[in-house]
Formats: sequence, C-alpha cells, structure tokens
Amino acid sequence: MFLVRQTTCDLASKSHPVTTALLPSHCTERVHCREIRLTRQETDVAKTGCILKYLARGVVTTRDSKSALLAELHEVLPHSTVTVLPVNEGYLVELEFDDIAPFNRSSFEPYIAEQVLSEALRLRCQLSGNLQLDLLKARFD
Repeated sequence: MFLVRQTTCDLASKSHPVTTALLPSHCTERVHCREIRLTRQETDVAKTGCILKYLARGVVTTRDSKSALLAELHEVLPHSTVTVLPVNEGYLVELEFDDIAPFNRSSFEPYIAEQVLSEALRLRCQLSGNLQLDLLKARFD
C-alpha cells in the first residue's frame, strides 16, 4: 500500500506535476516526474472493521492467567481492543479491530482462532482438559 502525493517540479524552467510514492518506513522515497498532469491517488481502500467474540472452554480461570492472557493478546494484537471475562471453566474473549488488512473476511477469523487465540491460551493459561474455542459472534463492518 502506497500513499501518493502530488507536488510541482521546476525542472528546466518547466513546471509539471510530480508524483511521490511514500513507501513503508523501511524503504526510501521514490519520485517520478512526468510532463503530464497526474491525478492525486490516495489509499482510499475501505477499512474493514471486525468484532470477534469467543467462548474458550477447558481453561482454569485465575487472576494471574487472565492478566497473562490479556498481556499476550495485547502484545500480538497491538491495534485491537481486547476484553477477557472469566466464565465457568473458561474465558469469554472479545476482540475488536479497526482494520483486518491484509486479511480478507474469510481468512481473518480462522487465523485469529487457530493461530493467535488458541496459542495465547495454551501459552498463558493452565488447561483443564481439551481446549475448545466456540465463535459466538463475528461482525465485519
């Protein structure tokens, strides 16, 4: 994803637009001069927000494990809002995201459930039997 801005270049006494592509921070800035008027392009890609709510069963609920789970989820999902509530033999976990990029709707939820949440629960909580994750709510905006 590139941000593009338009400025003016005074090359050889001719004033013509310049399109500058702002690359990710690890890259350098690239400039392209053309003698035609370029339109301003911006990243008008619509953001897709998401709310996922899971019931995690088979977990021993303690204050320490809740705090550890919250810390782990905040670390691996820094641009999300995380809520963890203890329930009988498990946790209710709600995750809210402003944007799911680079994922799409069909790949995002399985990734969160199978890779992120299940691993965080296994790493930071004591299991009491088999871990079971039930998706209670998935809303994409």
